[in-house]
Amino acid sequence: MPLDQLQPLWDRAELLAAGVAAVVVASQVADHWVSSRARASGASRAQAKGLGRDAGMVTILVAVLVLAVAVALGWGVS
Repeated sequence: MPLDQLQPLWDRAELLAAGVAAVVVASQVADHWVSSRARASGASRAQAKGLGRDAGMVTILVAVLVLAVAVALGWGVS
């Protein structure tokens, strides 16, 4: 199989890898930001950690949904 035939698959794999990396970073940022704000508002450490974890999970779910729509519509792949 010539390498030229694998190029569209490689392009999609690169797009997926970039998307997954962005999801991981966004989740960590949401977790840290919400935890920090909760602690500043007077929440206990355990409450802040729980809120941050929830925010991180919601971020992951939303980002995965957006990535799934992007892949289904073929965005970013020419």
